[in-house]
Formats: sequence, C-alpha cells, structure tokens
Amino acid sequence: MKTLILIASPAILLSMPVAAAEEPKAANDDSKIVCQIAETTGSRLRKSRACKMKSEWREEARQQRDLLDNSGPRVVDAQSRRGG
Repeated sequence: MKTLILIASPAILLSMPVAAAEEPKAANDDSKIVCQIAETTGSRLRKSRACKMKSEWREEARQQRDLLDNSGPRVVDAQSRRGG
C-alpha cells in the first residue's frame, strides 16, 4: 500500500497547476472570440461554425432565455384573477 502512495504522489503533484506559472486573467474578457460548432438537425455530416465575441454569445443566450420565458401558456391561479 505504501508503494502505491509513493508512486501516485508524484503523478498528483505533476497534475497540479503551478500558481506562479499561470498568467493573470484580464478583468474584461468579453472581447475574446469564441467559436462554437452546431450540428444541423437531420444530418450526420453537416455542421456549421459560428465565431463571436463572448459578450455577443452572452447577449444571444439572454435573448433566447427571454423569448422562452415570455412564450407559452400563462398559468394563473383563480385567486389572483379574483384580485385577492
């Protein structure tokens, strides 16, 4: 059991990132371009690639969320309709 721990310990230490070697992240990283690949429905081969800034992806996701939140049937309980 001790030999297993001794063998595994260097592997664990090597897999840990070194804090000093990491470069500091920019405070505003919204201008970074991110590409996403979307598969076309009904096709195994056709894929499309879209590249946008992170802020654009975030805004598009927000708009889609708002659209889904504002569409569909509204559930209103009887008590709120009567006003009390």
